Amino acid sequence: MSNKRYHNELHKIGWEEDEIIRAKSPGLQQADVLGWFDGEKLASQVATYPLQVNIFNRTYAMGGLTGAGTFPEYSGQGLMKLLSWNQGTYTLRIDPKGKGEIFRSHKQSEDSISIQTMTTMLLGYKRPEYLHKIGRIKCAPETIELLENTIEQKTPYFSDFF
Repeated sequence: MSNKRYHNELHKIGWEEDEIIRAKSPGLQQADVLGWFDGEKLASQVATYPLQVNIFNRTYAMGGLTGAGTFPEYSGQGLMKLLSWNQGTYTLRIDPKGKGEIFRSHKQSEDSISIQTMTTMLLGYKRPEYLHKIGRIKCAPETIELLENTIEQKTPYFSDFF
């Protein structure tokens, strides 16, 4: 649901604008606002804020997004692909106890997975073995086995409520 539509729904059920602002302010005060500029002109922006979610009685740190918008003349140009953290090679290392760490790597690997496929896999929407079978993950069979044994099989859940 878009932010504007969400505001309209809140107004329909009786929320006043100042109540909406007060309800959102604590999260937005912690937000980082990122902007993309074409010279001096703002082309697009997004606000990110920290939050915690409870999934299956476990609390996870998570980042929320709000205030995302792009001026029409800049839409569809792939601005997200230009971000520095969306570029490069990263390595995921999982120790024998199942704890993982990810770090930027300068060494190229034969193994590969896109961020979209990784998200699909880590959220449990599709299993690593299936993603490997359809060519979305490129790696050795023992890596697939490690991923299958490491990633819990749970019902995917995503809560979008802000």
